Amino acid sequence: MVIEVSKRYLVFPVKQEAPLCKLRFFAGGDMAGEWDISLCAEAPDFYAFIDVAPLLGKTLTVTSEPAMEFWVRQADTIDLPGLYREPLRPRVHFTVKNGWNNDPNGLVWKDGVWHLFCQYNPCSTKWGNMCWLHAVSRDLLHWEELGTALFPDETGTMFSGCAFVDEDRRTGLGGEKAPLLFYYTAAGGYNQWSHGVPCTQRLAWSDDGVTLHKLSGAVVPHLEAENRDPKVIFCEELDCYVMALYLNEDRYCLLTSHDLLHWEKLQELHLPGDDECPDFFPLTCGEERRWVLIGAHDRYVVGQFTGGRFVTQQDSRPLGVGPVYYAAQTYSHAPQNRRVRIGWHRLAIPSGRFSQQMGVPCELTLARHGDAFALCQQPVKELEALRREHSHFAQTVCGEGVLPAPGEAQDMVLELDATDRAFRFTLRGVEIAWQPETGTWVAGGLELPVVPGTTRPRLRIVADTASLELFAGDGSSCCTCAVTDFAAADGLRWSCGQLVKMTCDLWTLEDIHTQEEYV
Repeated sequence: MVIEVSKRYLVFPVKQEAPLCKLRFFAGGDMAGEWDISLCAEAPDFYAFIDVAPLLGKTLTVTSEPAMEFWVRQADTIDLPGLYREPLRPRVHFTVKNGWNNDPNGLVWKDGVWHLFCQYNPCSTKWGNMCWLHAVSRDLLHWEELGTALFPDETGTMFSGCAFVDEDRRTGLGGEKAPLLFYYTAAGGYNQWSHGVPCTQRLAWSDDGVTLHKLSGAVVPHLEAENRDPKVIFCEELDCYVMALYLNEDRYCLLTSHDLLHWEKLQELHLPGDDECPDFFPLTCGEERRWVLIGAHDRYVVGQFTGGRFVTQQDSRPLGVGPVYYAAQTYSHAPQNRRVRIGWHRLAIPSGRFSQQMGVPCELTLARHGDAFALCQQPVKELEALRREHSHFAQTVCGEGVLPAPGEAQDMVLELDATDRAFRFTLRGVEIAWQPETGTWVAGGLELPVVPGTTRPRLRIVADTASLELFAGDGSSCCTCAVTDFAAADGLRWSCGQLVKMTCDLWTLEDIHTQEEYV
């Protein structure tokens, strides 16, 4: 099949449970794209919108292996009817228009814009064909999806990474403005195009934050196993740039650089109980400054740089618990030194168009819990701009009852007046309970410890069509629960066997997809 590319997307019909085939694009005899896709000739249940913006104006030869019949059309936009109006489309969480997403990548703030990239598969609602999708926002709430920014190539598929502003122009890349740098893992061997190629860390750069240019060669050659997921930050203590990189099992390493192009290994670290997707950043608690290393499963260690090396000062501990919240990353260059964070929610949302979602952006702080430091997170203050109808409930209760929870998404804060009385409630089919004997909230079977000595058990919940995000006490223990019963009874249904004063503030949240273009 020969195609003159005149529009941004090539649209292919997909039968998602059909066997995968290799779809290849050739331009001028050279490979220009390779995709694993379940093509079909009729009765598709999904439409793959493959972004071909870099190939506009070119003549493509399109082949499939094995050879089969299929059709293709071109489109300027992802022109699906009823987009963002699907019944279970999350109302306050970022989701891709069409396809699969996982890890957040390239989180960076520049010139008033929050950039969000993420792992993306345009060909299915399942994992594969890892690209970087790009979205932008000015308020961390309303996102505009811009398209695919990094595509698989002969070095591999595009795995996770980070973004950094080269404010001091160390790389010499770009024009008049400081360029954005994008460090990513080229996952060799994850497509046939890169068969036999190892995983390496590579660099792309951008003048405008939209068009990314890949630098040839690796900035960090293969070290071992599937080393991946680079995170770069400037370290004042060492007066150089530091890259945190995952190696294998529970092992990570730190590398240093003075020009952001050449990197040397500084040390290895263990993060017991975790792997993948490191994040590395400083926070202050009062007058004390500490560095935090945290992994994909949300276990972290706290330490300082001593003698030119990072030294941990306490055992690893969890911030978020459970299997849903994963691979969170913090923003580079956020204003007012804010440490803003977004994670991936691993959810099975029944939809033929999209899968998975991002968590509500949160802000991290560091607190003292006795002799140790504790990482805390709460939803960003910007979320309050979505609050609409408010209800306040404060009453001493016993037995059973229901609090109305109108709307498709809510933000609520629930407090009890005593720690020694059990209390249980159900929200969107998820059971949540205060257990006085352990001093924990238990949500969907996950335990959320509260700071010892707390006099009023407190829980903040952000509820949406497919998830509940819970922040216990000061936010030092969190979890995300997947909604699995989409027909569960409405409202917050509580029960308790002893008198307890329950206070609940509840706000309905406005749908973030309110622009005319989404209707």
